[in-house]
Amino acid sequence: MRQRGIRIVDSIAELLPLVDVVLLESVDGTPHLEQASPVILAGKPLYIDKPVAGSLADAIAIYDLAREHQVPCFSSSALRFGPRSFAIGNRTRPRK
Repeated sequence: MRQRGIRIVDSIAELLPLVDVVLLESVDGTPHLEQASPVILAGKPLYIDKPVAGSLADAIAIYDLAREHQVPCFSSSALRFGPRSFAIGNRTRPRK
């Protein structure tokens, strides 16, 4: 990655001055509130891959913080746009 000019950093705090937008791709939703908070406070638009958080309370806190600071923030599954997902949606249903 570094050979292609991609900088690797050790923390979100170190990342924030280098980017315009953050894609939070942690597999476990438990730390998402802790990870999303500095991004939102820095005013950076934020995408959070599923799950949005480890709890409903954390999910609400993330969106409340984003709303309070007027920072665009959304979450969804990247898998919903995969070819298999489209294939499922395009299947015909059996007739009765």
